[in-house]
Amino acid sequence: MARTLKGKVQVGGRRGNEDAFSSQRRAAPLVSIASGCSGSAARTSKPRMGQRRPTQQRDQVSVSLMGATTSPRGATTTARAQGENCQYIVAGDIGGTNARFQLWQVDKPGQRTLVFRKKYPTASFPTFIEALLEFENDCKLEVRGGGREYLKPSAAAFAAAGVVVENKFCKMTNLDWIINSEEVQQRLGWKRASVLNDFEAVGYGVLAVEEADQHVIHPAKAIPKEPKVVLGPGTGFGQAQLFWNAKHGNYTVMPSEGAHGDFGPRGEKQRGLSEFIERQKGYCELEHVCCGPGLENIYDYLLSSKGEEGKDRMVAQGISEAALSGSDEDAHEAVVMLLSILGQEAGNWALRSLARGGVYIAGGITPKLLPILQSTGCLHEAFLHRQSRFSQVIESVPLVLITNDDIGLSGSCLYAERALFY
Repeated sequence: MARTLKGKVQVGGRRGNEDAFSSQRRAAPLVSIASGCSGSAARTSKPRMGQRRPTQQRDQVSVSLMGATTSPRGATTTARAQGENCQYIVAGDIGGTNARFQLWQVDKPGQRTLVFRKKYPTASFPTFIEALLEFENDCKLEVRGGGREYLKPSAAAFAAAGVVVENKFCKMTNLDWIINSEEVQQRLGWKRASVLNDFEAVGYGVLAVEEADQHVIHPAKAIPKEPKVVLGPGTGFGQAQLFWNAKHGNYTVMPSEGAHGDFGPRGEKQRGLSEFIERQKGYCELEHVCCGPGLENIYDYLLSSKGEEGKDRMVAQGISEAALSGSDEDAHEAVVMLLSILGQEAGNWALRSLARGGVYIAGGITPKLLPILQSTGCLHEAFLHRQSRFSQVIESVPLVLITNDDIGLSGSCLYAERALFY
């Protein structure tokens, strides 16, 4: 149950962000949320390694265009009154199965309120624009039903899996949809619309993530305005860098296709893995060994190297579950290898970018493997690479796991809000 205290909404529950940003995890798809807004959260003491960030600030409604954004949790009260300078923005995260949208009310820079959210099955709409038109109609009903005036959104940002051209156009990879910002502006009459690569949105989401949704793997002091890196193994292996933009006074995300570069193995077993994949595919890139399908490749290699090719083959989810349950030693070894490779790449990026602002791991796979990550310490050790001449440089870089898998939607929201003021 929510309670409002001094302009803040506080809601019980361990992972409240699931309510504000993960409508697919709740039965009711239509939610109206409101609260007052506060200034940026106060700093807390630095957590120890392996410790979750403190929870006392996780339900504040505050936004910093340079950094953290927090969001209301599970409240179902009526949205607060529109201010004289009220504007609306829309955030979207478009996946192969569902399109998720949010309508936010922005009263001034750094202060926004979630008004409405809804998830739509992509199979129900032949085009992206038709799904968006349906969302706008639902927004009108929600806002007007609350006795308020519906205003055309002043800005929108949509995260999509596919190659994005100039933040304006994307032909989605796993869905026969085209997202065109000019079409959005023309058909709906919205002032601004942007399209982001899905992992570019994750990069902006790092700036909007709550401390409660961060699990510290390697504690170190993040230096303001220094480069940041975000990595995300999932179906593929996303990577992005964040650099301080002095003109705008915040970070700009630079997407990367670094995961399609060559895999640099460490040790005999990883060299054997690389050779195994080269025999199959002709080459071995990093994504071949550090994502969901990569976990399957590692598992197949381990079976082959042990002469166990007759053993039933498993997909990534089955391998993860068997590793976590302890029912399959090969599955556990495969997960440890994947986490070690992820740690290596995190350490490599710490050096490549001198990422003293922090290296962040996002994506859907790693949080699920947290028990193995903690019990073995394999990712942390691979990150530090104590044998390296530059291990002391790596030790100065914080490494953090993002446990909120809606970080891309958070990033779209932050990007849309910035469009109002820059």
